[in-house]
Amino acid sequence: MATSLDTYAPYDSGAGADVREDTWRAMMRHMRGSTFGDGVLRTASTALEVYADSTGLQVKVRTGEAWLRAAWGQSTAEKIQSLAAAHASLARKDRIILRNDFVLNRLEIDVLTGTAGAGVAPALTQTTAKWEIGLGIVDVPATDTSIDAAQVADNRTWIDGVAHRVVKSTDKTVTNSNVLSADAQLAALMSANATYAVESCLIYTATTTADVRLAMTGPSGATGQLTANGLVFGVGGISGDIELGIFPLATTLVVGGAGTSSKVCARMAGTVVTGETAGPLGVSVAQNVAEANNAVLYTGSWVRIERLA
Repeated sequence: MATSLDTYAPYDSGAGADVREDTWRAMMRHMRGSTFGDGVLRTASTALEVYADSTGLQVKVRTGEAWLRAAWGQSTAEKIQSLAAAHASLARKDRIILRNDFVLNRLEIDVLTGTAGAGVAPALTQTTAKWEIGLGIVDVPATDTSIDAAQVADNRTWIDGVAHRVVKSTDKTVTNSNVLSADAQLAALMSANATYAVESCLIYTATTTADVRLAMTGPSGATGQLTANGLVFGVGGISGDIELGIFPLATTLVVGGAGTSSKVCARMAGTVVTGETAGPLGVSVAQNVAEANNAVLYTGSWVRIERLA
């Protein structure tokens, strides 16, 4: 004899049919793929970016979309958020947030005003009544009357229910330079206060004399440890010893070139932990020894991040 489950949805009728909002949330949270399914959609419009432009004691939130506790929301016009007056002698940090209010039944952008002199932004509320995630943190010095761009830090939480990948679509050529240069296409956006596993395949050519410098850098306050997982430099050829030492995030690592016609791959990998500031995990490249022969980081190189905590 068939025995029905205690609750099932969304059905119009049946002993266990339940289409109330709490059941909808219980059902839809599994559609995001993991615990990290709440957040801003990376590719939707301008992704709810918070910014300031010295137009007063306020910040602006660009357009975008988000998924928060099984509810979807879209902002199609910039939202201006006014801040409370600055303290006479103490600085504070405000937090710009996105909230799913289960009592008012709406998604909304709001300001959590910090405590003057505390040195930290207010904590998020995540309860059965409302659920908040960060969008930005604003430094408000004493007596301040206008917020500029440098006072706003990215604090967004991205939808991290699945791994995030970025792939190069054009070659990057470096000639006569051993100064690291960031690759604009290899920038994987990380949430604030999160831990990520990182892996990559960085396809390059360089002479056996020049070799290649590589570095990965995260958003402000991020820490981590990485390995180059590439050819030992100064040897030459497409095979040989592999460098597997572990180094702190942002360390300049050197991998070997095999000649300008021999592509090789550095598989940089490790773990990165972000702080209160969200932002990209980026890749920079240079020749190790500056020379006229090109070093090239090729189309098809990729970086993949997957959230662990």
